[in-house]
Parts: sequence; C-alpha cells; structure tokens
Amino acid sequence: KLFYFAAAAVALAACAKNEVIPVNSGENQEITFNVAPKTKADLQTFYTGNVFASWAYYLHNGANETVTNWSENWTVRQGAKPYISNSEISCNNGVWKNKNTSYYWPKDGALTFFAYSLNRANLSLNNNSGNTTPIGCLNTEKAYGINATIDLFDNQNLDLLVAEIAPNKTNNETLNSINGVPTLFKHKFSRVQFAVKKKANCGNATITLKSIKFNNVVYYGTYCQYNKIGETYVKDYCKEGERRETITYKESSFEVKSSDDFVPVIETNESNYIYFPQNFKNVEDQDKIATIEVKYTVKFSDDISEECTKSLNVKEIFDSWDVGKKYIFNLIFSLDEITWAPAVEEWEPVTKEIDIKYRDL
Repeated sequence: KLFYFAAAAVALAACAKNEVIPVNSGENQEITFNVAPKTKADLQTFYTGNVFASWAYYLHNGANETVTNWSENWTVRQGAKPYISNSEISCNNGVWKNKNTSYYWPKDGALTFFAYSLNRANLSLNNNSGNTTPIGCLNTEKAYGINATIDLFDNQNLDLLVAEIAPNKTNNETLNSINGVPTLFKHKFSRVQFAVKKKANCGNATITLKSIKFNNVVYYGTYCQYNKIGETYVKDYCKEGERRETITYKESSFEVKSSDDFVPVIETNESNYIYFPQNFKNVEDQDKIATIEVKYTVKFSDDISEECTKSLNVKEIFDSWDVGKKYIFNLIFSLDEITWAPAVEEWEPVTKEIDIKYRDL
C-alpha cells in the first residue's frame, strides 16, 4: 500500500518554549495524503474507508548548524522533536488528512515520518486479557519507530500495517505523478492458509474436513519497528509472548472434492488466519512444541463412516512464521485401498496307523 504526504510550509501560531516553531516560507500548502496508482509491487489499494495514524519528528537546521540527518547517528535521533503526534488520518472528500487539524512544512530543518494502520476504519484494540497496549512511536536509546504489545486472541485477525520510515523530508516529492511524501505500508504479522485435495484412489468415498486447530502457538507479543540489540539495530523486532493451548484455525465442515488442484479452505468469520511471528525450530520443551490437529470424516456409504484425526509438529513443515509472509499448508487426503493377497499352502500330510484284524471283522 503506497501513500504520499503532500506538504509545504506556512507560519503557525506561536508555541510554547519546548515546541517546534516553523517559519513562514511564503507558501501555504497543507500536508495531505494521497493514494498512489497501482504498480506491480502494489498488489492492494488502501481502502478509502480505512484510517491510519501518523507521526513526524523534526530535526533543526539553523544558520550556524550543519545539516542533520535522521540516519546519521543515534544522537541525532535523540534530539528530534515531535512535530506530528499520533494524528488520525482519514479520507475526507477525496483527500487524506486529519479532518480537524492541518499541518504544514517548517522552513528550516527536516521531518521524518512514521505511520501505522490496522487496515480498517478504526485504530482501537481490545484488551480483555491485559496483553495489549496502545500502539505508539518511540524515539529512545533502545528502540524507535512504531511499537506495541498486541494480543491476537482478543484481536482476532488484526492486520498490523507499518509504513516504511520516510526520513529527512523537507518538501514535496513527485513519484508516479503524485506529489508528496511517499509512505509504503507493509504487513507485520504472519498469515496462514490451508488448501486441500484428495488422491484419485479415494474412489466414491466422501472426505469432509471438520476442523483444523493449532496447539502451543504464540498468540501475543511485542512488535518494535527498530530495536537495539547490543550495537546492532534489528528491524521489525518481535518478542514472543505466551503460547496458547488451542487456537482454532477453522471449525466447520468443508468437503474435499478435488483430486487435481489444491482448493483453499473457505475462511469464515470464526477462522483465525493471522498469527504473531514466531520460531518453531528451536523449541525443545515437549510441552511447548507447536502442533497442528486436523479432524476429518471418511464416508464409505450411508451406513458406514469413520472419524479420523491427524497431528503433526509445525516445525516439521515450517521452521518459523516471519513478518509479512503468508504460509500455505497443502493437505493431501488419501485412503488405504483394500486389496487381497491370495496364496495356496501345500497339503500337510497327517498320518495315523490303524490296525485292522481279520477276526474283528
């Protein structure tokens, strides 16, 4: 999802001592957000009914100062001052902006932009279990950028989108005929999908998928856009929280009909298809190993059917679920065909001596 912040400079009213005071450049162009045309890399347009939150940090460039750069060093980032803070952006009469507040470019210095969306019309989170915190934008020694602790059990299928940082912007830019600050949103959780087919040897048997469940998968954790680990900054850092005993991917009947192509299992309102990024390979504790449980029925006739269950360790299929990736489990159902193995054994001689006496006749 590709967006642009269209912006220019204008004088603002006087601010408190600790606030940034932009200087009038003679222009009067408001910061707005515009959806970019589709490209090969832009597979989905951001829906105009959605909203997103935006931040911008200001780095000053005075007459006696050298030009500062967000990516230059950590000290520079620490000196950045909030310019736009958690502003909700929506589409108003075809223009992406805050419907109540207008923002303008400062004359001196540069702005670095951050943004996130939940890919829907609101930014609210459920917090039934206490594992969810408001999504914010840090600028500290250990971390910076969009961050939150999110519970995907309380917030089923929440699609966290985080924009690439747009650093050191001083004016509008033109890209794909759109004038503004480019903001590219990307998915930050993992998506799972199941698809099914059956082998041709199933004959007239009817196979029906009943349920797919995960056991011991991580259902919440902490996401940070950049986190400092030692002297290295790790992008899209996810810290796993607790594992949940059972999370149902789908629990409703779905007949497996095709023997030629994999058919995606239809996802309904009760389906759980977005999960927290997590590692499976290095889990050694047997009580914490993630498994898949697939239940299905095989019907041979109106009077004869069987309930079946198949369990597998997830790490035997995928080592991990990573940020922004979709993992497809292709299930192939088959039957053990009844066959006969005829054989003829040699006659085994069994003898018995019988005395026949003439006088006994």
